[in-house]
Amino acid sequence: MGCMNPLRYAVIGNPIAHSLSPLIHEMFSRQTGIALAYERLKAPLSDDGTLFREKVMQFFAEGGKGLNVTAPFKSFALSFSACAAENAFQAGAANTLTPLSGGWRADNTDGIGFIRDLYRQWGRSAEKARILIFGAGGAVAGILGELLAQKPTEICLCNRTEDKALALKRRFPDSGEKITILSLPQLLLREPFDLIVNGIGVRAIDQGGIPWQIPAVSDNTFFYDMVYSSAETPFVAWARTQGMRHACDGLGMLIEQAAESFRIWHGVLPETAELHMSTFIELLRAPTNKEK
Repeated sequence: MGCMNPLRYAVIGNPIAHSLSPLIHEMFSRQTGIALAYERLKAPLSDDGTLFREKVMQFFAEGGKGLNVTAPFKSFALSFSACAAENAFQAGAANTLTPLSGGWRADNTDGIGFIRDLYRQWGRSAEKARILIFGAGGAVAGILGELLAQKPTEICLCNRTEDKALALKRRFPDSGEKITILSLPQLLLREPFDLIVNGIGVRAIDQGGIPWQIPAVSDNTFFYDMVYSSAETPFVAWARTQGMRHACDGLGMLIEQAAESFRIWHGVLPETAELHMSTFIELLRAPTNKEK
């Protein structure tokens, strides 16, 4: 009996050569014994996203079983979907697509990945925490719902454009008074934050300079950068120059959100402890693997 062709999956974006998703899903495949082929797929850019949609439909028509989505297509992945999970709808973006008849289902696993990494790798919980988030774009929208579900004491959004932060808050009408919009000068007037999250991408920082200001903190305040890099990210480097001891980047989040995508497609949640070990992390951080 001949061997069956492995199930076909991919990550789609533009640019895409830097994506670490194939390495991660190959590890999940070996761990679970689920044979799969996972590739990088570059979609053409267009203002209305139609070229992206055509590329996705072609992939699924040729037998593709699932897609992860990265920049700049996450909002299009949702808008063109036949149906969407609540986490994708609230985030306004999707990073996981599963084929349906004539279309696809959209999910967003970023929030789950963030919460799991925060707790499993760093021993931190958002429950009853005072949280400050820099940024109000798609990355922040992707984690806000899961953070609110953990019942924090408060989530403060600090963004260069206040209107954008207010618009994001309005997408979570059930949050009540949990979400507060703050300007940089107001940060020192708050009680110390337990968790400070950066959701501002490297390109935005390059264009506008350092967008952060040290808020009220304690010795135990944890700094979490959703961006990951082969080297220390600007946010983590900045936190350390301010004397902050507890800081990490988003590589662990990438692993955990990939595990949740794997569960959606295969019904099995892979163990991630092996992927967080230093040998695999060093492989992911190799200089040839560029920033997200």
